[in-house]
Amino acid sequence: MKMKLFFAAILSMALLISCKKNKEESGITYQMKTSNRSGDVSSRAGTDAGTASRTDGTINWTSGFASTTSIEFEAENSNSEIEYETEVRKKVDLFASVSTLGNINVPAGTYEEVEFDVQLAPNGPDAALELRGTYNGTPIVYRNNNAMEVKVEGENVVIGQNNGYSAIINWDLSFMSRGITSVALAAATLTNGEIVISANSNANLYGIITANLFLMSSVEFED
Repeated sequence: MKMKLFFAAILSMALLISCKKNKEESGITYQMKTSNRSGDVSSRAGTDAGTASRTDGTINWTSGFASTTSIEFEAENSNSEIEYETEVRKKVDLFASVSTLGNINVPAGTYEEVEFDVQLAPNGPDAALELRGTYNGTPIVYRNNNAMEVKVEGENVVIGQNNGYSAIINWDLSFMSRGITSVALAAATLTNGEIVISANSNANLYGIITANLFLMSSVEFED
């Protein structure tokens, strides 16, 4: 009888710990969207004092996707640091109203610093990131076949118990054309009538746009 009571006590304790653990976690759904899907192109990358820069055209982005491999949640407060990662292999339509990537369960708490990360990488024939649009009527393609990280940060994030949250990562595509000039686009090599911008085609434009990717991400954290 004592042995049975002992096992019952262990079972009750395990259930209590399990329930307590579940109450201390909340789910965060990662989502991604794009905004401001056009950007002006000027006659020069910068302006000298007293010299005006003329807008010579607009890049309009109309479609695109990202190939995700994982989502990550990193956070720290005065007491601890945590890091959670979930594998997510998915082709994400960046021009849907919003695309859901996946979910991560994290401990409830108040975090002074938070990072929401999405890892991208080529998947079969699909690039890590591809955007398509037009520039003054000419088709334009940006294609990135390298593994890359989309990282956005937040401060003083409060995560309650058993609540569902959304981390909506927004890509402001108006940043894509920063530093791109009409002169550079006019001199771009065409491939089958398209301005293809990749590591192997129009590399000068590729370097500028790839650098701009680190400027264009923000996050909306909602319950």
